[in-house]
Formats: sequence, C-alpha cells, structure tokens
Amino acid sequence: ELDRVLNEAGTPIVHGDKVYVFSEEGFISDLPAYIHVLDKQTGKLLDKRELPHDISGTPVIIDNTLFVPAKNLYALNAETFEVQWVFEANGMGTPNISGNRLVVHAIPTGQSIRSAMYCLDVGTGNIIWKLDTGFDTIWSPVIVENVVFGIYEEASSFPFANGRPFAVTLSDGKQLWFRDDVRIDNSPVYANGRLFFHGHDINRTDTDNKVGLMGMNANTGEVLWLNTAFRYGSQLTPLVVAQNGVFGPSYYRGE
Repeated sequence: ELDRVLNEAGTPIVHGDKVYVFSEEGFISDLPAYIHVLDKQTGKLLDKRELPHDISGTPVIIDNTLFVPAKNLYALNAETFEVQWVFEANGMGTPNISGNRLVVHAIPTGQSIRSAMYCLDVGTGNIIWKLDTGFDTIWSPVIVENVVFGIYEEASSFPFANGRPFAVTLSDGKQLWFRDDVRIDNSPVYANGRLFFHGHDINRTDTDNKVGLMGMNANTGEVLWLNTAFRYGSQLTPLVVAQNGVFGPSYYRGE
C-alpha cells in the first residue's frame, strides 16, 4: 500500500521472485521516495529502501544489478542495495544496456537547458563516448546490435517535442545517419528493421499528409510510410509492435 500516502512512480520491475515498485516523495507528508521490494506471489513487503530523488525513468535489472535513474544514475546490487557506482547528472532518462555498454539520455551536471547521450561502461559507470543531443528533452535510446537510435532535440516556441532521429554506432558513437527533415514526437520502437513513431515528414508537399504514425527504414532513415489517420495522436506512447501490426493510444478522428 506504499505507506498509504505515497504514489507509485513508473513501471514496476519483476526480477526472479521479487517485484520492485518505486514511489515518489509524499505530497502530503515528508516521506522520501522509496524502492519497495515485494514477494511476487503474495505482494508481501520484503524490503524498503530510501531513494535520494524521485525516479526519472524506468529502472533496469541486468545480472543482479539494478540501474536506477533518479536525477543521477545509480548502479545498485539488486539484493543488498549496495551502491556499485553513481553517474552524476542533472536529470536522467531510461537506460538501455547491451553487453558491457549502457546508453542513456541525460541532462549533464551543471546544465539546465542542454542534453547529451552517454555510453557508459556497465561495470564502472565510466564514460566511453558522449554526444550532444540539443535541448533538455530526455528521450529513451534504442539499441539494436551495434546501432543506437537516438533523438536530437531542436526545441521550438511551441509546447511540443521537436526531435530529429539519428543512428550512431554503439562501439564509438560514430554517426550513421541523421534526419533533419523528420520531426519525431516520441521515443521510437524498433521491430523488423524499422522504427515506428508519431512524427512530421517536413519535406512532403501535401500539407494534409505530413503528420501521423510513421514507419522508417532503420538502416537508412528513409520514411517508408506515414499513416495520417493518427495525425492528432502526438503522444502515441507506448507503441507496441506485434506480428499483425502496430498498436498504441491515439486521438483517432477518422471515419
């Protein structure tokens, strides 16, 4: 029941026979943010540990290490909560891990309006490479084999995301492609060699068919199709890709 006054924050994580639930700071009390560890079968509280900040992305567990984005990024032992390393920042998104590399989008320490994509060593938290990603919107990078798909935020005077998709190598951050003429509104989903997201194909001449749900060739950044039936669904998060289609919430206003 999260102490009766705390709100659950973000996605619960299931690991082995335990469920990790994260709460935000109490808004009617002085209780801090917590990690609650529950028995998966019964829901019984097994452990509870205080967090230094509210979580700011979805935590990830790999090989019994719990990576918690909470302003900074904390690598904790998932059983004892011993701190293995801390990567300090002024804001932290959801990490994605492949092998011994962790990629995450963050706002650097001492910064308030710029963001960066970091590739870190999973075991130490040391920086392997870093890319400037524009203004301070925090996206969720996607890793597929040796490729990282990210978003560069150009920002605008409107209260909407103004991201530009790109692909770089996981090994050294070398740019593979960058689309300055495609605006992306939410972090992409990868499946079957394609990226799926809601966005705006800026160079299309037909203004009524420039915005909607998009499918993009992940190898080249080429827009393969754009479904304008979902032009008003700018917050199509989350998207789920299955064998028979792409699914997600939308303000559908078709016939």
